[in-house]
Amino acid sequence: MIEIESTSTELATLSDITTAIKEELKGQATSFVRTGYLLKRARDTSTLYDGGYTSVNDYAAKEFGLSKDVVSRYIAINDRYSEDGYSDHLAGNYEGYGYAKLAEMLTLPDHIVDVISPDMTKTDIQELKKEYKEEMKTSDIEAVIVQSMTPPSEQSVVEQMILEYFRQRPEEYKELRPDVSMDEVKDILCPDGSRVLTGRTTKGTMIMRMESDGEVVPKNMRTGEEEPATWEEVLNVMQIIAKEEVETIQAAWMRVFGEGYPVKLSQPIEDKPKPEKKKKVEPIRKVAPVQPKKEPSKEPEHLKDIRHETIPEHAIDQEEKESETVMVEVVPGVKVEVDVEKASEAAEQEIKKVENLINPEREPISEDTYNEQMKRLKELCMMKWNSISGCIAMNLWLKSRQHMKELDELINQLEDLDNTPVIEEE
Repeated sequence: MIEIESTSTELATLSDITTAIKEELKGQATSFVRTGYLLKRARDTSTLYDGGYTSVNDYAAKEFGLSKDVVSRYIAINDRYSEDGYSDHLAGNYEGYGYAKLAEMLTLPDHIVDVISPDMTKTDIQELKKEYKEEMKTSDIEAVIVQSMTPPSEQSVVEQMILEYFRQRPEEYKELRPDVSMDEVKDILCPDGSRVLTGRTTKGTMIMRMESDGEVVPKNMRTGEEEPATWEEVLNVMQIIAKEEVETIQAAWMRVFGEGYPVKLSQPIEDKPKPEKKKKVEPIRKVAPVQPKKEPSKEPEHLKDIRHETIPEHAIDQEEKESETVMVEVVPGVKVEVDVEKASEAAEQEIKKVENLINPEREPISEDTYNEQMKRLKELCMMKWNSISGCIAMNLWLKSRQHMKELDELINQLEDLDNTPVIEEE
């Protein structure tokens, strides 16, 4: 227990501490460290018990209405962010953060807190916490196993991080040019002066702090191990991966990322989709129910002879003619004679018209176009399959589901293409 000297004119009694805490709570946003310090002083002095309180939590609840969790947080903030861990002054390297940000940073390890700058928002820090929490769902043993199964890469960590950055932002990659300057690189990556990027590499999940007027520092999110990096390396990577003037964006993307340029799966594969031809919709006419055509029954040869001998030829023709028509009541009391064969043909034509309205016939394409699109779709499917395998190996379940959904869309496009008529070349 820390005994407070009676000769001290400051915080000599519990009443002095109580008054000081009330004043600090009024300016809570800037004095949270001092509030935590005062609570610790109350906790560590005998005057607390002399005042009839059983604990610092009992004292804080009765005097200030503070819950146990709030008291614990104030004390934890002072432990971590004050000078030497027991002071009423905020350590110099934490100035400018504010209570809300420091409170969010409490559960993060030191090597991640070190890359968080004061200009980062509370939302940025929460997103970083979310990624760290997701990373730590994998045990250290599982992480080692995954790492051992991951083939080494000739690319540096910085190169892998920059590639992943632009893979996630194809529109930004479009604007990248080989003659990009250092100032432009810093404006792209650090528009606000500093930035923190996260991404998966062959060395695990990395967190990279970049300051436009400072350093580039990649760290392993799990272990805190740093990797060497410079702004010159970042500049060199961005100049190499940029689209050349003579390249199309599709060719550049394939060269850099080894896969097709991302397209919206709801759009056609062609760069310039052909306008759809509007089909004229004709009204569907009501057709009387079609009666099945009766096939003449086979008669024994001896009966045929008798029939032809006893019934005149014109009577037989009339009988066959009558068998091809039926009387249909179109409205109550009104009957019309309908030719069965013609009515059946008309009904089939109307059915085809309806089917074409629901599933329009695809316009035929050339064999070369078919082969080119089929090859491209299959390549995209294989790339998505590889992405799914990689995500599963690294326990990235949400990304795995996203890739599987996109793969399903690509397979649907393959089926549609396979059902498209092809014009055979002579």
